[in-house]
Amino acid sequence: VYSRFLIYSSSYMIHIMKINDNAFERMKKGIKKREYRVNDEKRKLVRVGDVIEFQKISNQEEKIQMDVKDINYFYSLNDAISLHFAEDFSDSSFVLSKRLLY
Repeated sequence: VYSRFLIYSSSYMIHIMKINDNAFERMKKGIKKREYRVNDEKRKLVRVGDVIEFQKISNQEEKIQMDVKDINYFYSLNDAISLHFAEDFSDSSFVLSKRLLY
């Protein structure tokens, strides 16, 4: 079912995920180092050592690949974000986005 989202290699998988433009640019500049996702069936396939290819939503030809170095599980999104808030969300662009979520 998910084979169209995965590229298999000899020792790891490349997972393809779309990401909003703001997060993509922050990731590209090295500001954003973590991605927070619901642990759905697609994300349960991701393992440490795999690669995630993020595609910019507005232009899916623009891509960036990131190595999966660690996977953490949290009870809630708030728990996940609060652990690394200062490091991951210190720039003002996120503060505006966060306000729009609530």
